[in-house]
Amino acid sequence: MGKLARPQHRPYRPHGPGRPGRPGLLALGPILIALDLGAAAVMLLLLGVDGPVLLAVTTAMVVMASSLAHLHRSKLVLSVLDDLPRMTLTTGAVVVGYLALVPRIANVPEPTMARAATAAALFLTLLVTTRAVVYGMVNRRRRARRIAHPAIIVGTDVVAVRITEALRSDGAYGLQPVGMVGEVTSETGPLPSPHLGGVATLPRAIVDLGVRDIVFAFSGPPDAAMVKAVRHAVEGNHQVFVVPRFFETMGRVHQHRTEVIHDIALTRLVRLSDRSIGQGLKRGLDVTLAAIALLLLAPTMTVLAVLARRETGAAIHRQTRVGLRGRRFSLYKFQTLMPVSDDEGAVTWNIDNDARLGSAGRFMRRTGLDELPQLVNVLRGDMSLVGPRPERPHFVAEFARRHDRYEDRHRVRTGITGWAQVHDLRGDTSISERVRFDNSYIDNWSLWRDITILARTLPTLRRPQPQSRDVVTAALAAAGPVGSGRPSTAPLRR
Repeated sequence: MGKLARPQHRPYRPHGPGRPGRPGLLALGPILIALDLGAAAVMLLLLGVDGPVLLAVTTAMVVMASSLAHLHRSKLVLSVLDDLPRMTLTTGAVVVGYLALVPRIANVPEPTMARAATAAALFLTLLVTTRAVVYGMVNRRRRARRIAHPAIIVGTDVVAVRITEALRSDGAYGLQPVGMVGEVTSETGPLPSPHLGGVATLPRAIVDLGVRDIVFAFSGPPDAAMVKAVRHAVEGNHQVFVVPRFFETMGRVHQHRTEVIHDIALTRLVRLSDRSIGQGLKRGLDVTLAAIALLLLAPTMTVLAVLARRETGAAIHRQTRVGLRGRRFSLYKFQTLMPVSDDEGAVTWNIDNDARLGSAGRFMRRTGLDELPQLVNVLRGDMSLVGPRPERPHFVAEFARRHDRYEDRHRVRTGITGWAQVHDLRGDTSISERVRFDNSYIDNWSLWRDITILARTLPTLRRPQPQSRDVVTAALAAAGPVGSGRPSTAPLRR
């Protein structure tokens, strides 16, 4: 490893903006999908089964089974032996589908067990053979450095050094370290790659060196600056790898997004572009469910609107809230309180104990029915069904000043319900806890999680009896006006 060392802490000197990096990794996903479809087609032809309908159905089964087994994703370690268990499961799923569907959609005899075994053997053999050839070609080109991604290693401790040396010594991983980012102290030993500066220099280094892959190799708990850097890299659609705590106990068998470089496990974070299909499905789900809910709840909402108008003089209350990327929009609710001035509505935190609440208004607030008009906000694209709750500009400014990572909540559309809400973090509860829950939801988003949150929302609609004291209003009053810079030790709660 000593031959890999470069002059210690070599200063970073960019060679102009947009400096090109090495050729990127092959887009293996489309190639592997094509190979799997070809294997399925050959299997059917050898079995004497043809027809466009059957081919289309088999294609869908192969793509679905292989995708669920994560056989099409990019990997640092390309190994047929590692993929063999998943290929076997995929083969089983395809053959079971073949047995169930072929007699119904093709004019062929009922498949026998011998025919099914032959189909399974053919398909698995083709999967293994084609992958062995492709993986061998890619690994040879990686080792020759003809295929490599330039990568920045974030960290300067022993773990970062070990990862950098491993990547420089073995090109089969497909990553070529071009520099290391992190703090340097008197205890920092020789670095095997040029030192680019502190964590604050990472965004500039990414652009100047044309880097798309970043490895966050800190071995201790990340601080606020490191978390911000990780999120900035993910939002920039870079491929981010993170060394998890207790990485020594992890391996490729733990989860499909775990990579192992020598003896160090890395977690591959989901790229922004990888979520594009899921986000499109999320928007489609939002529009579909919101439209259906509005149709089914139209009679109920009509009654609530009449009650609100009789009690307060107005049916709908419009309030300015902060949404995606800090954009302001008008949020709709049923009017539960006599109309107040814009100044009062903008800075009053909680009206659950307001003496001006009537019986209908108190009922709607405690059951969450006052939020139903926000389904219109969902149709308009201002909000989603699931996401962090939107807040008023006054409180956004105040909470952003007091709570780390509060503004990170605005990376996605705000929602009617959310991960924090189904954990009873609403009303007069801790803002800092809600920030953690909201950002955890965003960082680990999946469409299935949205569905589970919606399912868990109904039992939480009824709110408990409000406390007799609005602790947030009291805390804000004690802290002084927004922007005053006056510190406060009082907890901000909602």
